[in-house]
Amino acid sequence: MGHGGCNNFPLDQESLFSDLVMFAEERTETACTWFGKSASNLERQIRGTVWSVWYNSISQKFVYTGLKVGVDPSPAGDRHSPASYRPISLTSIPYKIMERLLKRTILKHFSSDNLFSSIHHGFLPDRSCITNMLIFMDSLTEAKDNRHISDAIFFDFAKAFDRVPHGPLLHKLEAYGIQGGVLRWIISFLGNRASRVKTGLGLPSPSPVSVGVPQGSVLGPLFLLIYINDLPELISSNALLYADDLKIENACDPNALQIDLDRIKCWSEDWSLPLNDSKSAHMSLGGDSGSLFVIHGAQDVVGITKVDLKKDLGIWLSSGLSFSYHRQLAAKRGLMTLGMIKRTFPRIDKHAFHTLYRVYIRPLLEYANQVVYTGLKKDILAIERVQRVATKMVTGLRHLSYESRLEILELYPLEFRRLRGDLILTHFQFSTGLVQQFFTLVRDNSRRGHDMKHLSFDLGPF
Repeated sequence: MGHGGCNNFPLDQESLFSDLVMFAEERTETACTWFGKSASNLERQIRGTVWSVWYNSISQKFVYTGLKVGVDPSPAGDRHSPASYRPISLTSIPYKIMERLLKRTILKHFSSDNLFSSIHHGFLPDRSCITNMLIFMDSLTEAKDNRHISDAIFFDFAKAFDRVPHGPLLHKLEAYGIQGGVLRWIISFLGNRASRVKTGLGLPSPSPVSVGVPQGSVLGPLFLLIYINDLPELISSNALLYADDLKIENACDPNALQIDLDRIKCWSEDWSLPLNDSKSAHMSLGGDSGSLFVIHGAQDVVGITKVDLKKDLGIWLSSGLSFSYHRQLAAKRGLMTLGMIKRTFPRIDKHAFHTLYRVYIRPLLEYANQVVYTGLKKDILAIERVQRVATKMVTGLRHLSYESRLEILELYPLEFRRLRGDLILTHFQFSTGLVQQFFTLVRDNSRRGHDMKHLSFDLGPF
């Protein structure tokens, strides 16, 4: 597959320093933390030194080896288990700026030649978990309206970021037109990496890392997207990707779904990105299809576990297309977090409340509201109750009415915020062209008007 070339690394001094200032508040555990602290006040001598680092790296297509040694952070799980450690590489701020510049260049190249598969929703402009789940739910509800039962299979790639092989990745980059100086810089960026784990007060000698894209870097997620970009070409069923999270769905032909499953398995083995067969799951949505699916391994056949409840991209979905469990769980977690805050802060004023509520509580209640809103009264009351309880924690407001507390704290009922979120999403769909994936354009030329009149869309049976 030949594509137009992306050969030159842009060298724009003002753009680089502008990005550096934007990183002024960033903190990392690397030797270059001072860049983040002083970036907004760089004197001429410091600017010259930083520019020299950038210029030499770009012109020589070389990344300093000392900046490619990562220190793995302490794991959240069992510290005595090697499987708990991940090769996180917190690159220095000057090199992060270069990565951002190169990422923009590669994205522009892929966008101009329309190289990215349309099913990607992770780490790309105008794509997110919400757009992924909205398209998924639109397909499921359309099938249900037509009295079809959908089968969906959720795949888990085993530590995908850590296992991307460099040789095949570079081959794919070159095939997509990433060549010349850009490719040589990427080869240096990926090569000769090492990692070590902090033990007590000391640091052991680093161990080489020969596979995987650097986690914690700017380019790492983009390289993963490019590596799996050819996978959708093999799939005939509806498919959606968010980074390494893949799901396929078919409401009409279970046999086609099994064929797609076999193709995905073969692709994962051919490109050394294995599936975690035990974590793959099957759901019948909108009813029970009675279908069973298997993964054909090299030595055996593994049946895919059928589930009635699945967490996908942070959202709990039931086989009956209900999000009630997700809403009730969000309300429960919100109340538990409020209890922790109350035990930690015996006195909370208005300013502290705004910080604590917006950081720790509201995200639990509002994540993916545009997807998970059920309209059920019990779910609406459960979510609103969390905000009712939260506003009572502010000193001096406990005995006031809920409406008075909201007015003093300059808050709105969560129902208003859901409506606002829906309006923002609708505007976003129109401005990015996603609207045509959800609405059908009505071809009606009978109306009088001018050539700037609004298009009409059929919203379907609501």
